[in-house]
Amino acid sequence: MAAIVVNVMDRDKIRRMAAKPSLTFKLEGADKDAGAVFFEDFRQFLDDVAACLDRVQRRVTDQKVRHRIVDLKTASATVTIEALTRNGDQRAAHQIYDTFTRTIAALETSGKVDPRLKADDLKAFRRLAEPVLRGEKQVEVAGTTLSTRFVANIDEKLGKIVHSKGTVKGRLEKLNLHGRSEFTLYPPIGRHAVTCVFPEALFQTVRRAIQHSVTVSGLLTYRGDSPYPERVRVDSIEIHPSDDELPTLSSLRGLLPDATSGKTSVKFVEAIRDD
Repeated sequence: MAAIVVNVMDRDKIRRMAAKPSLTFKLEGADKDAGAVFFEDFRQFLDDVAACLDRVQRRVTDQKVRHRIVDLKTASATVTIEALTRNGDQRAAHQIYDTFTRTIAALETSGKVDPRLKADDLKAFRRLAEPVLRGEKQVEVAGTTLSTRFVANIDEKLGKIVHSKGTVKGRLEKLNLHGRSEFTLYPPIGRHAVTCVFPEALFQTVRRAIQHSVTVSGLLTYRGDSPYPERVRVDSIEIHPSDDELPTLSSLRGLLPDATSGKTSVKFVEAIRDD
């Protein structure tokens, strides 16, 4: 009897592993939009889903998996995808989808996350909850409805968050106006990228500042021990002149002819030293 049970269980496992795994994602718009979902928001959401699946794939397997849409519904925008492998062996696909599903559930419930996932991976998962923070009515990922707890749990896993008023200097690049108003600031040292969210009133200033060195003032959000903020809610922007707009030393010659009170430069410096 035991052998029969084992054989049945083995067959069930084999059938499951042979089947193509699937995932469903649902996005329901805010009440003010009568539940409708805007195309750019849904596109961004699916881009974020794809980024997370790609990160999970890189952590759990070397095998390449593609994702095919098998169902698509309107009203509450819902899409179901299934995994396809080149050789028909679905084990890698199941590993990816199972890890993805467990990770989503763990992040919503403050559970244990697969240790193979790193901080950058969790940051990618955090972006799945952007529709929640934006006020969408419902976001469902792989059977789990996301809430603000999803974001809070990820932030806790990533480290302590500190908010402070201040400034940060860097080069303004990557203006993003797709469903949000933000740009990326690159400080002069290291490979840090600071996401800056700005109000509509600053749009023209931001446009003039693209590819320029700027100082941004506002509410800075630091995570962990990073020397630079992860995010800035911008209040003001100061645009600095480019290098070719700055005065040269030769252009300053003769600017203050009476600065040494008629003394030679040598005598003037000696007088300063004596003082």
